[in-house]
Amino acid sequence: MAERLWYAQFRSSARWRATPFVPDWAPSILAAVRCEVQAIDQTWSYHRLGFSLPIGDQDGSLEFMLEQMVQLEQAALDWPEPDLGVLNQWIGGAIEGELAPELSKIKERQQLYLRRELTRIDDYFENYSRELRSRMDHPKERGRETTLCGSP
Repeated sequence: MAERLWYAQFRSSARWRATPFVPDWAPSILAAVRCEVQAIDQTWSYHRLGFSLPIGDQDGSLEFMLEQMVQLEQAALDWPEPDLGVLNQWIGGAIEGELAPELSKIKERQQLYLRRELTRIDDYFENYSRELRSRMDHPKERGRETTLCGSP
């Protein structure tokens, strides 16, 4: 059956002879990652990442279909020893790739908010400076007003 499906999909390989399938193990690692971004607004996201060992290619089918896989009896396997530094790079790279569009939107909102705040603060101090200059330019008038108001 598999041979017929193969030939139907890949007609140019019709002269090849298929051999029986041989079971094999493909070690993989799955990581569930929850990300929290705290900026002006908080954002949470959940990511499930699968990587084939030892080369670290991301395995989308493992990420998506883990619940549908049939659990086999455990066998004595020689699992590759995971290098935590390399795993960190794989996971970090995958997360950065998935979050890049969302993080750029968050960054834009943060920059807009900070720009508005800085403008508000600049306006406040500009008005305060203007008021101080105005008071310093007219000190005698202020003194005369207070004595006029205070005299009988």
